[in-house]
Amino acid sequence: MTGPEWERKPLEHVATLQRGFDLPLGQRRPGDIPVIASNGPIGTHDTPMIKGPGVVTGRSGTIGKVFYYESDFWPLNTTLYVKNFHGNNPQFVAYLLEHLGLKRFAASTGVPSLNRNFVHPLQVTIPPLPEQCKIAATLASADKAVEKTECVIEELQSLRRNLFLQLFERGSNLWCINKLGNVAHIQTGIAKGKAPTKLAIEVPYLRVANVQDGFLDLRTLKTIRVAPEAIDRYCLRSGDVLFTEGGDADKLGRGCVWRDEVTPCLHQNHIFAVRVNTDILIPEFLSCFGGSPAGREYFLNCAKQTTNLASINSSQLKAMPIPIPSLVEQRRIVGILTRVEELTRAEKEIRKALLALRSALANNLLTGKIRGIPGEAPS
Repeated sequence: MTGPEWERKPLEHVATLQRGFDLPLGQRRPGDIPVIASNGPIGTHDTPMIKGPGVVTGRSGTIGKVFYYESDFWPLNTTLYVKNFHGNNPQFVAYLLEHLGLKRFAASTGVPSLNRNFVHPLQVTIPPLPEQCKIAATLASADKAVEKTECVIEELQSLRRNLFLQLFERGSNLWCINKLGNVAHIQTGIAKGKAPTKLAIEVPYLRVANVQDGFLDLRTLKTIRVAPEAIDRYCLRSGDVLFTEGGDADKLGRGCVWRDEVTPCLHQNHIFAVRVNTDILIPEFLSCFGGSPAGREYFLNCAKQTTNLASINSSQLKAMPIPIPSLVEQRRIVGILTRVEELTRAEKEIRKALLALRSALANNLLTGKIRGIPGEAPS
């Protein structure tokens, strides 16, 4: 709980917000001063308008994001910047504004906008400056831990892209190329909406949302009522390579390998189940190739595209050219890429845990439920 030394006052007396300044693209000159829009930095200039440290949030367009800058910067007129900190710690103020959730005060008509006159009267409770500094330092440490993890994830993803280039695109010049339809059976899925018979059975089925890039998300697995004979027709088998038919560009051709995580389980008609000839092709190798730059390029080039949507059909999937090295080479490639994927997923789980910890810390520190640095008595 907050102590008696915490003060309650209007936000305007803690951090006075002011609209930013216009700076058309044609008037910007080369420099190292960040130019800040409502969604963050969008360029540089040679002259600052505001001396750091400072805090910026969105006024028009993107509302709710808060940016803290140690150095000088130029806030555009789509932002609000803190003109007066009234003696408070600027980094603490940034965390306080983030905690307030300014997005909820945005005007809902037309382009989202935030009127500082609506948020200035908000009553906030703040600790003395020494405790503000401790809170800011603690949350900054949590942010650095998240940033380090994100850097590791980016490095692993870069490694993955380079490995795809080394293992697939260069090696494919030495391997046999065959159409997928010649080395695999393409099974289409069941369409929803068909009237079930009296003998219908309720079974789980996969939707596009369940099939992610390289893994399955089975947290929400829906069921469908089907005739008994439909189960054998649409049932998934261990080793089936799943590819999504489309949707948004990031969903096109997305897939992974099914390993009887749920039995029996069907798949909807927006997911293809590719049953490979395992004497020629390893399922995991096909899945990896489908997610490679070469595989993604094929899907995008042959897809039927409308506004923001793209899709492939079974004929296009059958015609997909697949490089086929020896089974020994396929296993080697799969082993390398699988290890990188495992490391990436582990780092993503760490990031998820750190973000949850950071959120809990921010809530507890900014409301006084935890005082100063956890485990340290307040001074």
